[in-house]
Amino acid sequence: MTVNRGGFRRTSTYKITEDTALVAGMIVDVTGAACNLHSVSVIAGGADAWLKLYDAAAPVVGTTVPVFAIYCKASVTTTMYIPETIPFTNSLSIVATGTSADAVETGAVASINCTFITT
Repeated sequence: MTVNRGGFRRTSTYKITEDTALVAGMIVDVTGAACNLHSVSVIAGGADAWLKLYDAAAPVVGTTVPVFAIYCKASVTTTMYIPETIPFTNSLSIVATGTSADAVETGAVASINCTFITT
């Protein structure tokens, strides 16, 4: 995609990453490298869940603090658009849990579908 603004030319390649069955455990290095997060869309299955995003290649739930957590209501699509992006300088890793607490063991309470748009 090429964007022209005020005589400046900026070329960016957007990457769409999708996980359609996040049910248990951490998914490390979702994008395969450092990235800038532009958008995240989440559909929680039959129960409420928290999607936690980490800037680490090998985070440990309960030890590594997430960059942020998104509350996902059951059977509802939750979408966040991030105009200025959030940089993940190491790697984007994710886990879904049943509570917002950092010290929760891994494992989603229901199936979670996630879509990320990054550069």
